Amino acid sequence: LGLNNPKWGIRRSICIDLSPAACFIAYSFNREKNIELFLKQSNDIIKKVKADFGWLYETKHINGGKGRINFTVWSDVFICSNCGEEIIFWEQAVDQEKKQSSDTFLCDKCGAVNSKNISKRLFISEYDHILGSTRKIAKVIPVLINYSFQNKRYEKIPDKDDIKLINELDKYLIGLKVPSNILPDGFNLNQPRKSHGVTHVHHFYTKRNLIVLAALFNEIRIRNNPDLLSWFTSTLTWCGRENRLHLGNYFNKKGGPITSLRGTWYISSLSVETNVVERFVLRTRSAIFLSKN
Repeated sequence: LGLNNPKWGIRRSICIDLSPAACFIAYSFNREKNIELFLKQSNDIIKKVKADFGWLYETKHINGGKGRINFTVWSDVFICSNCGEEIIFWEQAVDQEKKQSSDTFLCDKCGAVNSKNISKRLFISEYDHILGSTRKIAKVIPVLINYSFQNKRYEKIPDKDDIKLINELDKYLIGLKVPSNILPDGFNLNQPRKSHGVTHVHHFYTKRNLIVLAALFNEIRIRNNPDLLSWFTSTLTWCGRENRLHLGNYFNKKGGPITSLRGTWYISSLSVETNVVERFVLRTRSAIFLSKN
């Protein structure tokens, strides 16, 4: 950046920040941009990834047509403190009529009163194709799909085809190259680690989103454009498991139904899996808007 001071003439400042991410963001906002190239390359990437993996976000409409998934809600599964049966948090703790969730919830098998404080999450063993080993993770299940069909939004309980698709994602993880660093020690990482079994970076993403994010990143890497990488990074915050369903906004149709606790890593009992491709579309379009204004 150059500043023309009457006394000293042109002066150029060197800005420094301890955070590599902050430096990268500042660089991306201040460097000269080729908007036409960015628009062409982002459109090409979106078209390519949609063609290759768009079907991962398809769901069947009531008339048999194909809808586009906007987001999927995943629910924690607890173990009844009395009889040991599974309790699906969405089904037992969320009151659709009262439009709220309760701190306590009943077991539909024995009627015992449970809560997050006295009931344990159900952990299962799962083979991690990225790490090449088996790990213990908290069981979560998809309970709601919000999707678009012919420019209208609908909601549905995941059907057998939706579940089948999710269960078959493992084969696309074999050989997938994604960041898999082990999480460092830290207070802000205790909740996902202890409550959900998140031990490595890639565990913050669902299998479906991990696959599509890897495809997006590969296309960006091929084009070697820092602006694309910048807005890909911006997309990541909307694609992880830390996104949660804001029940007040969801039921009352006020504001966005997807939120997260910024400044910490926290995975809610009702986490939201967004559509990675659509999120990248939104971020790149906002990049073009900011550049023109």
